[in-house]
Amino acid sequence: MPKFNLENFRSTEFERRTKKMPVPELKPFFPEKTKRADMVWVVQNMSGEELYRMRESVERNIDLEKTVSALATGQKAEVIKDALGLSGKTPDEMVRRLSVLVFGSVEPAIERADAVKIAEEYSLVFDRLTQEIMVLSGQGSKPGETNGSGTTRK
Repeated sequence: MPKFNLENFRSTEFERRTKKMPVPELKPFFPEKTKRADMVWVVQNMSGEELYRMRESVERNIDLEKTVSALATGQKAEVIKDALGLSGKTPDEMVRRLSVLVFGSVEPAIERADAVKIAEEYSLVFDRLTQEIMVLSGQGSKPGETNGSGTTRK
């Protein structure tokens, strides 16, 4: 049985996998004369840390919701929570996928509020983008060149 070449692994440089995802549905948000083929959203695989931060996002969502409620009362708190996608009604999987879109978006680089708006206004685009980020994450980063000395190049 072939053995895993640990030395080769250690000396290999990696780069994130990326993919240009067509988003013609978002045409109104591209410059007027943009060709359909250029209406893309660039996504990438998540790192290990991002993957685990995504998995913890449900718990952080609950903690953040409690904090917002403590800081603001009444209708003001609900408006803030809705803007951040922190409603207690939000399914756990959506909370996770909001993090996936934030971590996995290269161009445009987005914030959580942007991910919430994409999810709310373009739900199938949101689903396609987050699914592709998960597929890329499953494939891992792309191995690049190996430095023969056993140490990574700078």
